Amino acid sequence: MMDPPLTFDNLRARAITAAQDASGKIWTDFNLHDPGVTLLEQSVFALSEIAYQGDHDVRDLLTDHHSEIGLAQRGIFPADDVLPGRPVTNTDLASCLSELPSLERVFVIPGPAAGLVDLVIIPRSSVDPHQERLRTSSGWQDALIAQTRARFDENRMLSTAINRIDIATPKPVVVMGEIAIGPFAQPDRIVAEIFHQLRLLLKGLPAQREQDSGPSGATRSDVFDDAAGLWPNLPADARDSARFDAVLSQFRDIVGVTHIGAFDILDPETNTSIAQLPHDPRIYFDPILPQINHLVPLRVTRDGGAVVLNPNTIQEELGRINAARIAGQSNRKAQSDWDVGFAGKHRHLSDRSTNDSLPNPYRVAAATQDQNGGLTSYRQMMDQHLAEMRAPLGNIPATYTQHNPQDLLDPALLRARITMLDYLIALQGEEMPLCDPDCLHRYRGVADRLAWDVTWREAYLRDLPAYNHYSGTNHPEYGFAARLAHLADLGVATHQGVDAITVDAQMQPPAPSIKSADVILPSRPLDAFVKRDDTVAPLSLAKLAMSCPWVVDARTTPALFQRAAQSDAYIVARNRQSDWEVMFQPHSGGDLYPCGSSHTRKNVEEWANRLRISFVEMHRDAEKLWLFEDIQLRQKQTDFAPARATLLLPGWTARTCNTSFRLFVTDLVSRLAPAHIYVQILWLTPEETHDLRPKLGDWYTAPEDNAAHIRHAIQTLTQTARVP
Repeated sequence: MMDPPLTFDNLRARAITAAQDASGKIWTDFNLHDPGVTLLEQSVFALSEIAYQGDHDVRDLLTDHHSEIGLAQRGIFPADDVLPGRPVTNTDLASCLSELPSLERVFVIPGPAAGLVDLVIIPRSSVDPHQERLRTSSGWQDALIAQTRARFDENRMLSTAINRIDIATPKPVVVMGEIAIGPFAQPDRIVAEIFHQLRLLLKGLPAQREQDSGPSGATRSDVFDDAAGLWPNLPADARDSARFDAVLSQFRDIVGVTHIGAFDILDPETNTSIAQLPHDPRIYFDPILPQINHLVPLRVTRDGGAVVLNPNTIQEELGRINAARIAGQSNRKAQSDWDVGFAGKHRHLSDRSTNDSLPNPYRVAAATQDQNGGLTSYRQMMDQHLAEMRAPLGNIPATYTQHNPQDLLDPALLRARITMLDYLIALQGEEMPLCDPDCLHRYRGVADRLAWDVTWREAYLRDLPAYNHYSGTNHPEYGFAARLAHLADLGVATHQGVDAITVDAQMQPPAPSIKSADVILPSRPLDAFVKRDDTVAPLSLAKLAMSCPWVVDARTTPALFQRAAQSDAYIVARNRQSDWEVMFQPHSGGDLYPCGSSHTRKNVEEWANRLRISFVEMHRDAEKLWLFEDIQLRQKQTDFAPARATLLLPGWTARTCNTSFRLFVTDLVSRLAPAHIYVQILWLTPEETHDLRPKLGDWYTAPEDNAAHIRHAIQTLTQTARVP
């Protein structure tokens, strides 16, 4: 049961009850002449205005004074983006690939092993001879295959690949039969319609007649229940005899057709029915159109007499029917159901004072405000209270937004913004992953964490429709690896990578030259710590080498590399020359390395922050993932593990060596990877990363020639005993 609307009468009844409860049942006179009731009714009147404004449709509150709603800016996506209908099965994929303008039909045939598919494509021909010559110009087949492969790569699921692509060859066939038409029928148009339907049938396309009056298209509910609802339902076999019989029966429904006689499609070379020919998926049958001065096997009669057909008119009608079909291919949605992003009626939320909103007899004139000080103060108090209630309504357009350029320094605003972004993300059926802040924010200060949480969510919300559309694919920007990298704050490797400083577990660094007991600490111990500043620029490699005694010949140990990215590793103190000196402490309480000195504390603090930021940047540059699908590394058709992929990550940075972070990444992988795909995660040691990089460089240069090297490296890493 819904609450009654907050009208004046309902609010007044509630207020009277509340006043009586507050007075301990002493107040019994609730008639209009009672001053308390008068004040109460004035307050209720003002509250009813707020209630009226609060009952406005959210769409109206989001509509600006230009009568525009701007869903993309509001963090609310239109249905076309939320329910795009990405292909999943082979049938869906065939429909998706067949949408290419240069293709008429694509058959997706299971290949020699799970995950491999063979594609057979039928080019889209043109009835215009000039356009047909342009289409079949030099190199057209290679361009067609390249377009098909690019579309496949954009939409393919993980652990799927193309085994081969063939362009189907047309085989001319002859249509034989007899059709009787009515006295007012147009024979050339009827023949063109029949040939159009037969061509669709023989190319494995759904038969549609121009007179069809089916449903207006898929609704949002249809696509929500079945993601492939927007794709045409393509038959699996173009030679399905049941479909052929069904199409022949539909010929009787063509306007003007009165009778369909014997009908067959023959191979002109052998005079054999195509139903008796062996099946070849790389050949499709193409009916020969009637030609001038040639015998027409398709006989059209009217009142028992033969009708002369005009081949030129049939060509024109066929071109018009084809054009109408192509134009209607994109109209697969019930547009009235999908158009939900329309603007509402702009609502201006007035912020009039209580005094101004009341009828004139109840207002306090400006000249008499001094004499009515108590009433004026009461109404000012009401105005302040109502303004606080009205503020959220007025801020709805700014609240519902993907990016809000508000002050990123106010913690209260940041937390409210995070809550709103989580709500907008939840509207899309998603949620942000939970992680230990100390491991996810290893390189950020406490003050920067909330601001990053906001930008992290804003970027995810902005790309969420694309992430969902390409979920489970290897799309370079929005696929599985890209989504994992965003949520885990990692990078996706696009090359083998180069380390500015090599991390070597066997390296023996020089001993620290400053004894901890010799350090002259400030009178206040906290003054020894460096004030954190993440806005400074990193040092050049030359300056870094001069300031880091623990780095020798651009090499250091994993422990020192990780420690150098932490803010508490650097302390500032006076040296014996009374200068300020910044020192690096490899572990708490241990001896220290000198890093530089200056006459001013400000300079050494800046230098310490630049040192730390330099190492943080090196950590971030190293924290990139490589994703290899076993099907990509195959040398032969079947020498791979189906539905298997390997994720390689460095396990030697300050963050990736943390157990909590590794569990966080493992959980993300299990959530984001398709259920039938096993993704193996390998956390690499510094030595393994160093040995793997040359092979990765060769892989990015020539993948096909170096796939065997990557596969052998992964097999070796898998067999090596590893720390989980």
